[in-house]
Amino acid sequence: MSVDTSESDEGPPTSGPEPTKRASACSVCNEAPARYRCPGCNVRSCSLACSKAHKQESGCTGKRARTAYVPLQAFTDRELISDFRLLEETVRVQDNAARNRAPVANREMPIWLASMVQQARWRKVQLQLLPPGMQKRINNTSKYDRRGRKFLWRVDWQFVAAGVTIADQRVDEATVLSELLAPHLTLRPGQAVRHHQLRDYVAAGISELVVVMRKERCLANNQLYYRINLAAPLAAQLAFKTIIEYPVLQVTIAPVRLPE
Repeated sequence: MSVDTSESDEGPPTSGPEPTKRASACSVCNEAPARYRCPGCNVRSCSLACSKAHKQESGCTGKRARTAYVPLQAFTDRELISDFRLLEETVRVQDNAARNRAPVANREMPIWLASMVQQARWRKVQLQLLPPGMQKRINNTSKYDRRGRKFLWRVDWQFVAAGVTIADQRVDEATVLSELLAPHLTLRPGQAVRHHQLRDYVAAGISELVVVMRKERCLANNQLYYRINLAAPLAAQLAFKTIIEYPVLQVTIAPVRLPE
């Protein structure tokens, strides 16, 4: 802040009284003489405490507005240097933005992948694909069936308590999720070991299971989940959500408390 030096100076005592020049009062406390002027809004204050109070009450930053109008007669080297630095910063920000610009996905995708992303978007699903070579990208068997005009998803079921993951390939988006899950809890030829691993889920029954899907792009220390309705079709449960490659549904037995 600039110091206001307009305080009165008292000369040596004289025989007759002389009027003294008084400084204007502080705009905050309205008691003590003002000594400082805020560069941001020109409010006058008497102390650091009043200056802080002014900023807190008004929301003023206390910094001079770098783009504020300055009359030509008041334009000095200080304003010239400030304008020059502002232009330099603008060029630097523009250069950094150009360097850090993410590539447009559709320009690098094969046509069939770009079409799949577009079809997902029309279904209110924000489908994000990983770079080639990533394991989840390799595993993804989802596709859009142009002839049938339907989306076929890969769906992973993670049975958390058993440490078992089962993948369903190219599931019709109209499939009801309970119908997709039920066969995994039924003993089938060649599946005795898996059936034993999922015995707790089998004993609980599908009506007692809780299925959730992790919300993508959340902080690691603030992970959120969507509650999945098994009585609904897959398409309805994926709408208005971000999916990275394909949906991964976590199956639990105990109720899961989801953040609001």
